[in-house]
Formats: sequence, structure tokens, C-alpha cells
Amino acid sequence: RAHLPPGVRLDWSCIDVRPAGNGCQKFDGERLPDSDASADVVLFNWVLHHASSRTLALLREARRVARTFVLIDEDLKAEDSVQASRQYRHDWRATFRAAREWRELFAAARLTLVAEHVPEHACDRIYRTPRRLFVLAPPHPTPRSAPGAAATASGGEGGGDSNDGEGDGGDLDAPRS
Repeated sequence: RAHLPPGVRLDWSCIDVRPAGNGCQKFDGERLPDSDASADVVLFNWVLHHASSRTLALLREARRVARTFVLIDEDLKAEDSVQASRQYRHDWRATFRAAREWRELFAAARLTLVAEHVPEHACDRIYRTPRRLFVLAPPHPTPRSAPGAAATASGGEGGGDSNDGEGDGGDLDAPRS
């Protein structure tokens, strides 16, 4: 459980595709309304399964806006028919992906997997479905090199084929390889 140090202020904003009235800014579902590298953290909280075919574009938007981290808290693909039924009732048009599929999308979006966490089911006793929190880092800009120096492009690679197991639900774990 993190606490902000004294004197540290957290500025945040909320965007949502739903009509205004929930305290969030109206979002067109495609382009984040922020300038390049303007936020320390971009968080998608249990929404990308609703984006379906727009997921990769939204991950790239998060990479564009984030300076330090992109956090993806997401429902994973059902592991049995009971979970699948819940997910279908939740949104029959949604695309639920396995952790491996998320890692492939992160690599395609050039986001580096820094950590992965399996949240405890205690946080949601009704809609019990597999979930994962992915902590990602955007590529850092390449510093300008001196004349004649070799420039190296930095690009994120996903976490590879890490373990898809449920884990212990404890602290954030480094990606497994």
C-alpha cells in the first residue's frame, strides 16, 4: 500500500467514452487528449477489453503520452465456462485476452513489460474472473549523439513467454522469462 511522501501532490484526470456527468472528460475512444510525454503515468483500468480492435492503437497512444509508466489493469480470458459466461454477460462484444496475448500486444506497441501482478480476488467478490496488472515502460527518447557517435534506437520488447500462472497475488513481480 503506497502513500505519497509529505509535500508530494498527485494531479490526475479522468477520461471516459460515456457521457459526461461522472466527473470524467469526454473521450472519443481513439486519441488521448494529452500532449506527448505529458503524464508520468497512464492507467487503463479494466477497459481495454471493450476496445477490441482499437486496443493496439490505444496502447500506442498511452506510450505517446506516458513519460514513465503505462499501467494496464485488465480482465483476462476466461479459464472455464462459468467465467466465460460472466464475461459474455458483462459485454458480449468484448475481447478478453490471455496474458500471453497481452504481452504480444505490448511488444507490438513498443512498451516494455516491467512487472506483472495477479490481484487478489478479494477486491471483487462478485465478478470473479482472472485479472492481471501489467506495469509497462515506454521507450526512452534516444539522446542526441555527438557527430560521428553511433546512435542506438531504444525499443521495448514485451516480457516474452513468462509464466501465465496465477502467482501468489503478492507484491508486483518482475516478469518471468
